[in-house]
Amino acid sequence: MRTGIGLRSIGRRGGPWLLVGRPRGRDERVGWNIPFYFHSSGIGRSNLPRLLLNAMGREPMIRSPLGLRLGGTRPLKQAVLEGVAAGARGFVIDALGELSPDRLGESGRREVRRLVRSADAVWIALGLPTRRPFDTLDQLEDRLARADRAFALAYDLGTDLVLVNVGPVPPPEPVADASGSETPPPTASSSLVTPGGLILPPDLAAASAQRQRAQTTPRGPSRREIFETAVTELARRADHRGVRLALETGAETGRTLAEFLQALPGPPVFADLNPVALLTRGLDPVTTTRELAGYVAHAHAGDAVGLGHAGHRLPANPRGTGFAPGVLDWEEYLGALEEIGYRGFLTVLPDHDDNALETFRAVLQRVRDF
Repeated sequence: MRTGIGLRSIGRRGGPWLLVGRPRGRDERVGWNIPFYFHSSGIGRSNLPRLLLNAMGREPMIRSPLGLRLGGTRPLKQAVLEGVAAGARGFVIDALGELSPDRLGESGRREVRRLVRSADAVWIALGLPTRRPFDTLDQLEDRLARADRAFALAYDLGTDLVLVNVGPVPPPEPVADASGSETPPPTASSSLVTPGGLILPPDLAAASAQRQRAQTTPRGPSRREIFETAVTELARRADHRGVRLALETGAETGRTLAEFLQALPGPPVFADLNPVALLTRGLDPVTTTRELAGYVAHAHAGDAVGLGHAGHRLPANPRGTGFAPGVLDWEEYLGALEEIGYRGFLTVLPDHDDNALETFRAVLQRVRDF
């Protein structure tokens, strides 16, 4: 049945008082015995819903359930049960060690899958750690085969999402001319000076440049071409295994990554928001979130404060004055996720596995405050 909240100003036109009346409809579970008033001076865009929900006797809902990324240093069963007890409803694990595709057999996969089901939780995603970016041909086929096995493992564990750090998106490379210089070829309106000092008119200059490009020795594929081919192949293999591929953010701006994802052929590729990686490179997680609207398949929660120490100085905070290096603007970050319509898990990313539960509880309280 339709219910709602009636709001109207009382007193003078445009006065400061808001009357909250009974809801439209007959559902008495969300009704009041008497009307009451709020003074608009204490109501902002963010706390009006909270005031109304509190008045109705209902707690604000966390739209994105909280998850926890496990580091793998503790026994898996212990880590899952402790995480669930702390409030986690899902987990991200990495395909490493005992959980690598080559070491976890069929019986082990069934056991890991039952572990979270018995705890009333889910596997949010499987992380695939990588040592090198996918912009080189060196052992590329072996790395693609390893990723393919991880895709199959993710499906067997009951998750349809694999998070991969493929490295930064290489910039488009200019085409080199016959002399090897990476300068753009002459246009029809520009002249050309030959090595002997002869100045060719524009029409002859364009014809000469065309002959030189035709005589250029065929070059190998660029880093950008290798990267595009590799990511497209990863997406194809992931789709074949019944899972989705999400690329970790942090190496480039959200706009650069979004433009790259949009231009890819084949199955869609998504983004994995990692505010820790973004902040360590001086990139704004809030702006990145908005620029990747429509591509975000998973979002982490955490900041990079714990990564700053004497031997590693964090860059200035992209949010500007008032924010220390590595500090996440939680209110704006959660608001940006709301703006783009993200409803998936918000996975806590601890600094270290030994303080995972402490970090999770702190994030849980912070999210509840908003």
